[in-house]
This record gives sequence, structure tokens and C-alpha cells, in this order.
Amino acid sequence: MTEVQSVTEKITPRFKTKYREEIRAALQEQFGYDNVMEIPG
Repeated sequence: MTEVQSVTEKITPRFKTKYREEIRAALQEQFGYDNVMEIPG
């Protein structure tokens, strides 16, 4: 049972991955955020 729990903890939702890789950069460019902490989410 511990193997199943450790595998599920490593899985990142697809939307979260897409947000971190693509959407945050687009928001920063579109709205001109200077600091990454200003970006929502």
C-alpha cells in the first residue's frame, strides 16, 4: 500500500503544470508584472 501512496504523491495535475510552464509567463507579459509574486495563482 505504501507504493501506491508514494506514486500518487508524485503526480502533478496537467492544468497545474500547464499554468506553471505557459500561462504564468503569458500573464506576466500581458499585464507587465515585474515581480513573479504579483502573478495570480
